Amino acid sequence: MQTVEPPPLSEMEMEFKPTKRPRRPLVLSAPPEIFDIVSDYIDDEDDFLAFRMVCQDFNAKFREAHLKCIYGVRRLFYALESFENLLKISRHPSGMNKYVRQIDICWSTPYYHFVGGDQFVNEVEANANGEFDEIRDMVLAITNLAGQKADEVLKLQSSGEEITFFSLALAGFPHLRTINVEQAIFEMKPFSRSEFNLFFPGVGMAPGKHLHHLLKNNRLKSSFFHGTRLMEDEPSNGFFWKLPIHSLLASGVTHLHTLAFNNSTGLQSDAFDLSAYSLPQFKATFANLKSLKFYIGGFNWGSDDDQRINAKFGGWLETIGSNLEELSLESKRFYHWNRAVVLPVKIGLPRLKKLTLDHFVGSTSNLRQFLDTCKSQLQHLVILNTMFEGSEVSDWYTLL
Repeated sequence: MQTVEPPPLSEMEMEFKPTKRPRRPLVLSAPPEIFDIVSDYIDDEDDFLAFRMVCQDFNAKFREAHLKCIYGVRRLFYALESFENLLKISRHPSGMNKYVRQIDICWSTPYYHFVGGDQFVNEVEANANGEFDEIRDMVLAITNLAGQKADEVLKLQSSGEEITFFSLALAGFPHLRTINVEQAIFEMKPFSRSEFNLFFPGVGMAPGKHLHHLLKNNRLKSSFFHGTRLMEDEPSNGFFWKLPIHSLLASGVTHLHTLAFNNSTGLQSDAFDLSAYSLPQFKATFANLKSLKFYIGGFNWGSDDDQRINAKFGGWLETIGSNLEELSLESKRFYHWNRAVVLPVKIGLPRLKKLTLDHFVGSTSNLRQFLDTCKSQLQHLVILNTMFEGSEVSDWYTLL
């Protein structure tokens, strides 16, 4: 008996052969808002990298948040490597420069000599009970390189090249809105893995490799984790002031919204001398400035009389603050304010919405006149630890 073979399936029939399709995980069907919420709770670039390596879908969904985490806020330390890296980002063809919205200038350098030793480094070198076996070689290599490159920092300070580097970089950040200048290094976050890798490339901290837990312990108040302050007698009007101001003027950038000088020593009165700048250029550079904060000091130094000093300060403030909405004037100690500071009343700050005065020395009559220039917009007035010369109770009632 002859066996009849079934006819072969056509290509069309083979294409439509039912197959069992893998079920899509429910998490991948979540709305984009859920992934945005998850991203808000992640502040470590390596954690984002771990998420993106889970699958192609996660890679796509967390890509933007990852790039914002890496480039949204850039820290600039006083080292040639840091300036060069910022300039490289500003010119990178991938478009990473468009993610930079804030730059924190740290009055700190990762390269320095450990004069007298550092508590953390000394503990690692001693390595009692083998506690630091896993990181000893790396820590000693880092401190050795830091000492070797310390002289480069001094050369950079004396050359003035940092303003050239920074101004060129600023021109490449179209969405930059904030510049902070930080002095209190131990209040800053410790070096990240990528910052360690930038300054000390030989330690092998490739992307995705986490810092050892002993190097992420914030309780260790060591220069090893933050760098050390620049060796400058008075930071107030030196690198601290000239780097951002002069670089902004040279860059042609006009879209900055927030400028903050967080230096407790305070700025000296000659910082407010507009004769050193081209006035039209100065006005254009800060035309969109909305928020300004700085510690002020040194009004009791030098031979200038009160009237001249306050004229310089008032003219500077009115020029930089034509569109200012928030102003914070602070000082850590009253002795920085031996002379009463007169707020500008000629034009004033007509768009001001919030004024904060902390450890301020002035007069109620001047403050009242100043507030008259911005009373149509002012919404918040904060006065803390403030002294007013010759104030009567009636003056306060009038002011309030």
